[in-house]
Amino acid sequence: MIITAGGKNVSPGHLETTVMTSPVVAQCLVIGDRKPFVAALITLDLEDANAWLTSQGAKPAADLEELSKNPIVAAEVERIVNKANEGVSRAESIRKFEILPDEFTSENGMLTPSLKTRRKQIVDHYQKLIDTVIYVPRKKSRQ
Repeated sequence: MIITAGGKNVSPGHLETTVMTSPVVAQCLVIGDRKPFVAALITLDLEDANAWLTSQGAKPAADLEELSKNPIVAAEVERIVNKANEGVSRAESIRKFEILPDEFTSENGMLTPSLKTRRKQIVDHYQKLIDTVIYVPRKKSRQ
């Protein structure tokens, strides 16, 4: 359970499962504990995403780095995030997401041997991205 800074309880399972129905998405981790809104870290499946790109008439990507920057893939991820958000309130919706250029694996410690995400390890690994890109602090304006 995620509890946002506003006190809203969010169950990430439904959002994550819905986002992972996209043919390009490998994993989705919804974050937002003690944060002002809910966000998501998303990894891609190179083989499935390339097959999907080919079916869309686009050129396949050489690696996850290239794939994570592909505008067609980004549009598909945004579409599936919007679909996931349809079933929840605004406070529970994913407001920002980042497509990661790598993946969660048991080798890098981000998945358990049974392939469940290790939330703490993932958040710790991407803390700088989370702090500087997703939850960018607002600058106070001078009056």
